[in-house]
Amino acid sequence: MKGDSVAWESNDTFNPAVAVKDGRIVVLYRAEDKSGVGIGHRTSRIGHAVSADGLAFDRKKTPVLFPGEDSQKPNEWPGGCEDPRVAVTPGGLYVMLYTQWNRKVARLGVATSRDLVQWEKHGPAFAKAFNGKFVERWSKSASLVTEIQNGRQVIAKINGRYFMYWERTVFTAPGRIT
Repeated sequence: MKGDSVAWESNDTFNPAVAVKDGRIVVLYRAEDKSGVGIGHRTSRIGHAVSADGLAFDRKKTPVLFPGEDSQKPNEWPGGCEDPRVAVTPGGLYVMLYTQWNRKVARLGVATSRDLVQWEKHGPAFAKAFNGKFVERWSKSASLVTEIQNGRQVIAKINGRYFMYWERTVFTAPGRIT
């Protein structure tokens, strides 16, 4: 964002999500740089590591989800992208719920990918719910409800709705995750 190179994993790595893609284990993890003092005052990005056996991992040298010059910059800068949670649809679309942190309000963000590397950001999860009533409220660390279908763990659609766990509340919404 500032045009300088940054040691994006130089402080901490934590809060991973795991998915299986083409028989390989993919770990998406939060990494913090040393741009500030203390947790919440640095910039976070989502890293990617892959393994065939779950023991030895190869990680990408650059993050796969990060604050950028895009429509989500007001929600993600300067705090970043944090705490990934990932699940996949029966059709192979990976859906990531993550925290967008601008150091004012933490928001659940949504991003999708077919390969767990290239992500399309869709903005805050609650932007349209109840006419935007919750978009400015603190929200983070949500997970989509999944089920086993044909031996695979996939996002569940129950009575025409997708469900997610968030804090102590279960939110439902009609959806078109395909």
